[in-house]
This record gives sequence, C-alpha cells and structure tokens, in this order.
Amino acid sequence: MYPTPEHLPIPSIAELNQEMEPYIIQGAEGRNPLFKDPYKVLQFVHFTDIHHMLELWNRIMEYINVYSNYISFALHTGDYVGCSHTEYYCDLYGKGTPCVRPVLNCVGNHDNVKSYANHDCTAQETYDVCFPKSVEDWEVTFMEGDCTMNYHKEFPESNLRLIVLDYYFGGEAQKKWLKELLDDALEKGIHVITAAHEMTQRIIHEPDVSFRTYDDFWTVKNKTADHLESLGVDQLIADFKKAGGIHVCHLAGNEHTEHFGFTERGVLNIVAPCGTWANHRNDCTRIRGTRTYDCFNVVAVDTNINVLKLIRIGNNVDPYLRTRKVLCWDYKKQKLISCN
Repeated sequence: MYPTPEHLPIPSIAELNQEMEPYIIQGAEGRNPLFKDPYKVLQFVHFTDIHHMLELWNRIMEYINVYSNYISFALHTGDYVGCSHTEYYCDLYGKGTPCVRPVLNCVGNHDNVKSYANHDCTAQETYDVCFPKSVEDWEVTFMEGDCTMNYHKEFPESNLRLIVLDYYFGGEAQKKWLKELLDDALEKGIHVITAAHEMTQRIIHEPDVSFRTYDDFWTVKNKTADHLESLGVDQLIADFKKAGGIHVCHLAGNEHTEHFGFTERGVLNIVAPCGTWANHRNDCTRIRGTRTYDCFNVVAVDTNINVLKLIRIGNNVDPYLRTRKVLCWDYKKQKLISCN
C-alpha cells in the first residue's frame, strides 16, 4: 500500500485504533473495590522523538482528547525539533491542536543543537524552544537554578513520583537533586518513575517480550554507553533499589527503535519507538493513511499491586509479524504477567 498523499485527509487516529479502546478503559482501572486498594491507577501517554512533525503531534493530541477520561497527561521524552533549532523546526505547542491534558516535554540531543553550522546552544535557548509558556499548567517542580530543565511531578493519589531528567545541561547539580528526591521517596515509600531522552545505561538483559526490537541495532548503530555512565543516573537508581526503594521503570527515547529490559545494575528501561514516521532508523515501516503511521504507548501504573501496563496505539506489528498490543509487568517481582 502506498502512503496517502499529504494533501489528502486520512482516518482519525481514534478510528484506526478502535480495537484498543477496551484496553484503554481497563488499563486505567484497578482491582475491584472489594480489595480496598488505597491508590488510584495512573494512566498517561508516553511518546518520543516527534521531530517537528505537526500532523503526528496533532494526532496524538486528538487521541488524548478523545480518551481524556482515562488519560491524565502526556510525556514526550525529547527530540522535539527536527534536526536543530533552525533546521526543520516547528512550534508544535503553539501551532498544534490544543490538548485538554498537560503535555510534558524533556530535552533531547537534537534539542540542544542550534544549527548545523553552530552546534553550541545555551540552556536558555533550549528552554525557550522546548518549554511552552503554559509550563505552569504542568504542576511540576523544577530544580532550582536558571533555565533548569529537570523537574518532578507528584501524584499522591497514586503514590507515584515522576522525575524527568536533563541529560545535556543537568550537570553535577542534577545528581545531587536526583539523589535527594530518591532518598525522600525511599523514606516515604513513594514509587518512582524516571524519564529522560536516553536510557540510564545500555540494556544487557531483555525479557522475551514483543515490546523490543528483534534486530541488533546496538551493533548497527555502533552504540556505546560512555556518556550514559558518566551521568551517574543508573548508579543512583540502582542504589535506591538496593536500599529498598521501588523504581517502576525509566522511560526514554532516542533510539527510534523500542527496547524493554534491564541494565547491568538491574534498572528497567522502556524505550518507546519514535513518534515520527521516518523509516531510516526504525525497525518498522510507517505508512501515512494506515495504522502504522502513528506510534506511541499508553502507560498505566498500579502501585497497590506493583503492576505496569503498556498499551500500543498505532503501529503494532514488526517485520517478523510479532504483535505489540499490550504488556503487563510486575515491576517488584520483575515478572511478566501478559504480553500479546
């Protein structure tokens, strides 16, 4: 099937993903009230690497608007611009479809590049591009300092803390800030989700689930982990877990392919596939006008029973014909409940 030309309309994202509606409804639900669980399930959208694509951004916003009763917010884990601030950039927040839920952002490697000719970019310039004027509506707490782009968001009704990290401008101050947040969560028994554009460290153990690429992109892309190791995030989370803290997972992007697995220190990383359609780094073909065009995850966390759920919206089949529809994971026992 050939892509639908850009000047022609295509089916809505909700229409193309109608079969996933029961999963969205049930994903937001916890156990029967007879169990008297104290905390609410938190369900949100995780998408990444949208790379300035306005139509795909709009379709994600439209999906959230349709299912806003079941989706609390969205998190985009970086590479908001196309290539840089001047090449292939679009003000998605300003020009895009308004969303009835907050849409959080974080800094990607392309987001801190000013142009092809001048790679140097200040924190202020990156902040101005990636963080809209409506950031106060996010109800997040930024790390103290000028133009900081790492923040945390509290969900006391779900006993969850989301910590979003800046891998490019955060520096040593971020390590101290992250440790303090993790120590506080340990003391209070709060479950923690971390997120950044990149993984905490290279994944070395991937459970047998379909929410990960089947091909060896590590070798093809010649990936290393030196940069990630120098950030110290993986070690801090591992120390938090060793002390008894509960880390749900680390959400990331950057790879364009998807991954689900553990670092050498035992930190669970979930790398979502890219939100853009570009096929040159994907492991799946994306064709406008078909379900393959869109691609993101709806994530649900139930801290009462330590359950993490993933629901794929959009492209859900890889070239090996493995389906990626839903996954349910016990993040305390590190045990697969279901995947299909």
